[in-house]
Amino acid sequence: MVEWASEPGIPGTPLHIHRETDEAFYVLEGTFGFRAGERTFEGGVAAFVFVPKGVEHAYWNAGATPARMLITISPPGFERYFEELAEGLASAGDDEQVATSVRKALSDKYDIEVVGPPTQASN
Repeated sequence: MVEWASEPGIPGTPLHIHRETDEAFYVLEGTFGFRAGERTFEGGVAAFVFVPKGVEHAYWNAGATPARMLITISPPGFERYFEELAEGLASAGDDEQVATSVRKALSDKYDIEVVGPPTQASN
């Protein structure tokens, strides 16, 4: 389980798919936008969203205030992706080519395939 915090106005996750990993989201604060398969919707405090493996999905802060949620990932292990991504992107700095390389290497290492761009609230 990881806690995801997001400021308003920044891009969310890219549209992606996991072949072996289920994810469940529980909104603690604010409003998140979700895309799961062909459906796009918003969830406020206490919203619960389950995305089974094999379903394209993305999420983003859909509101004008900070937002937080808990993400349950099964099977465990994928949470290390977030840690390695943060470290790799910090090391990449403003070098977009290095950042892309970091993302590609981690996608190959973990169960994630990016299939579309990040989504951002239109506030």
